[in-house]
Amino acid sequence: MTQALTKTDPINQACIWAARLWADDVSEGDKQAFHQWLEADPIHEKAWQQVLNLQQQFNAVPDRHVGSKVLQHRSGISRRQLLTVAGVGIGVGAISMDRWLPSQMKVTSYVTAKGEIRHWQLSDGTTLALNTDSKVDVQFDSVSRKIILLHGEIAIDTGKDIRPMSIVSRDGVMEPLGTRFNVQQSAQETQLTVFEGRVRITPTETPDLHTIVPAGEGVNFSAVQMAQPFQADPVSSLWLEGKLAVADMPLNEFVQQLARYRTGIVRVSPELKRLTITGIFSVQDSDRVLEQLTEILPVRVSYFTPYWVSIKPLTS
Repeated sequence: MTQALTKTDPINQACIWAARLWADDVSEGDKQAFHQWLEADPIHEKAWQQVLNLQQQFNAVPDRHVGSKVLQHRSGISRRQLLTVAGVGIGVGAISMDRWLPSQMKVTSYVTAKGEIRHWQLSDGTTLALNTDSKVDVQFDSVSRKIILLHGEIAIDTGKDIRPMSIVSRDGVMEPLGTRFNVQQSAQETQLTVFEGRVRITPTETPDLHTIVPAGEGVNFSAVQMAQPFQADPVSSLWLEGKLAVADMPLNEFVQQLARYRTGIVRVSPELKRLTITGIFSVQDSDRVLEQLTEILPVRVSYFTPYWVSIKPLTS
């Protein structure tokens, strides 16, 4: 492939690489060869950046099935046809080389306060949602997309883009393969739940344990080990709508979940450890949820201060 590319100009080369990377049968060798091409000459990176800029501008993602056709017939394809196949439009040829800018890593931080849930659409079309008390750094450049989960919980619906995406937590790297999924990082581990598509997991310290999690499954993993997969529960994503859904959850665990959305301390008396709760609750008003507990369970809620709450048996 590299030998054939030397016969074309940088724009055509970038378009062929775009089609190749978007193809279903793209290999690790293709990816390595692409990076070698990209680093071989600064003009290659400028051409690649221009292809990406126009792809985003016109929202013209290459047909996933044309990559192999382009490669098989590239010797006879015209510049106009090649640009059309790559999905960037024939206007590329009219853009002068001196208007290209070097690729720069763009880093943007997204943060939510305790009790806050927010949604954003990123520049590549990806939808990013942050649950309460969460933070991510988003790093996009001309060849990759990286989202670093610093703490908390996120939901992602990936946009169509030829650049590979990775989500990095303390415990490992997750690579979505066209998907919608949820990632929560706790003090002990990271939990991945996949609702559409697939996600590849590679633990930080044990990369040989890498696995692909399909839609409808989830897995908890740390930097050194991976638990058995579990069945994904669709209601677990109701936090996107400001709801907390539980079924036969021990009261103490429920209060721990609710406490993520409020400032202060909520303590549950040890005598209530056998109580469980089922229902859907709005996390937008945690005081109202605490009041609801007294309506459905034999408990009473005492406020020492607005930030110090105790839940005790009704008869104590």
